[in-house]
Amino acid sequence: MFGKLMKHEFRATARIIPLSWAAMIVITALYVLVNKLEIEWLTGTSVIFVVVAVVAVSIIALLVVAARFYQTMYKNESYLTHTLPVTSGQILLSKVLVGVFWIFTSLLLTLGGIAVIFAPLYDTMPELQAIVEFVLGWIKQVGVVPVIAAAVLMGLLSCMESVAHIYTAVTLGNLPGNQKHSLALSVVFYLLINQVLTNAFGILVLVLPPALRFTPSGVSLVMAVPLTSLMNIAEAGVSFFDYGITGLILQYAADIVLLLVVKKLLDKKLSVR
Repeated sequence: MFGKLMKHEFRATARIIPLSWAAMIVITALYVLVNKLEIEWLTGTSVIFVVVAVVAVSIIALLVVAARFYQTMYKNESYLTHTLPVTSGQILLSKVLVGVFWIFTSLLLTLGGIAVIFAPLYDTMPELQAIVEFVLGWIKQVGVVPVIAAAVLMGLLSCMESVAHIYTAVTLGNLPGNQKHSLALSVVFYLLINQVLTNAFGILVLVLPPALRFTPSGVSLVMAVPLTSLMNIAEAGVSFFDYGITGLILQYAADIVLLLVVKKLLDKKLSVR
């Protein structure tokens, strides 16, 4: 039954998001064509359209994921959702997995669009060339597979964080007594959750050891306070950057706690229209 639940969730959310992908790909292809043909009067306009398309892809994915959760858990479709022969945990898990998939794939497309935007500038900007060469050299030192694996993992965790914040905000906005202003309250709760947690864990990442130390030759684990390296980074001879992994672990642990809170509220405080 869980497999059927996932299949239905994918089908329901695949009606809009892939259309935004197709639109972005077409707009980006036209931008590349304009640059290849060197049509100067169209270059500036096409860049604007590409930027808008790139931003829209990620925003649309977030909005679709949020709207789908709201419609199926608290609006008309919720009467069908909550009568399915599955647990609330399975329903929530299916929505989390599908939401992470769409947000992550949209993120990859967004990064691809950004790369396309900056590609024509590569030959005319020595600073950009230096950055790209440094990054590629660093990846070669560390290893392509570990870097890709770490990037994918961080991307998936970041998308899970977005889903956790959205689902928590929508759930709080639809608690009994809040439904009259559920949309506005959901937006307010999302902004509060996102802002408070981002600031709190941003501080923890800086002050809690251990840390991952990034140097031109690779990455290592060190028992150091990341804030110390940040304060000394401007000093001559300092060629490393520390990133606290304890704060990072706590950050994603908090996202899991938020999803567990959502499940608890679904079980105990569910109120549908």
